[in-house]
Amino acid sequence: MIVDLKFDIAGKRFPCDHGYKLYAALCARMPELKAASFALLPVRGVKTQGRSNLQLTPRSRLGVRTDTDTAAQIAFHFMNSALRIGDNTFRLGEATAYPLVPGTRHRAQMVTVRNHEHDTPAEFEQHLRSRLLDCGLDVGVTAQKATYMHIHKHPVTGYTCLFDSDINTSVALQECGVGGRRKMGCGVIELSLEG
Repeated sequence: MIVDLKFDIAGKRFPCDHGYKLYAALCARMPELKAASFALLPVRGVKTQGRSNLQLTPRSRLGVRTDTDTAAQIAFHFMNSALRIGDNTFRLGEATAYPLVPGTRHRAQMVTVRNHEHDTPAEFEQHLRSRLLDCGLDVGVTAQKATYMHIHKHPVTGYTCLFDSDINTSVALQECGVGGRRKMGCGVIELSLEG
C-alpha cells in the first residue's frame, strides 16, 4: 500500500527551491534512501518578500510518498529530530501516514521529462498523456506554467501541471506519478487544492 508520510516541521527560511537540497539532506542521514522507491511531496508555506524562501506555518509538513514498509523506516530515522538543509536547521516532529484519497482534479507542482525541457505546453501535455496511457491511465493534462529547480546549481526546467481523471482511477494516478526526479519532488501528483 502506498501512503503519504507527513512530518510536522518547524523552522525559518525554508528554501522555495528545495527539491534537491531536501533529497540530499535526507540521504545524508539515511543513505539507504538512495536505493529506495519514494517521492518527496512539496513543502508548503508562505513565500517571503524576496520569494526565494518559504515561511513555514503550523500547517506546513515534510512529506514522503512511499510504501508502508519504507514509510515505517523513514519515520523511525527522522521523527522528532533535527534536519539541516543548507545553513538552516529544521525540527521534524511527529510523523503520520495517510492513505491516498481519490478525487477528480489533481496537480503536480513541477513535472520534468528528460529531453523535453524545451517543449511547448501542447507538446509537453501530449508527451505526458502518452506516458500516462502506458500506465493504463486516460487522463486530461494541462501544462499551466513553466517552472524550474536547481540540481548542483544547474537549472532544470519543467511545468506545473493539472490532471483531470475519473475518480476511480485517481489513486492509481497518484501512485503512478509522471516524469522524472520524483525523489526531488517532481512529477508527484496530488489532489488539487483548487477543487
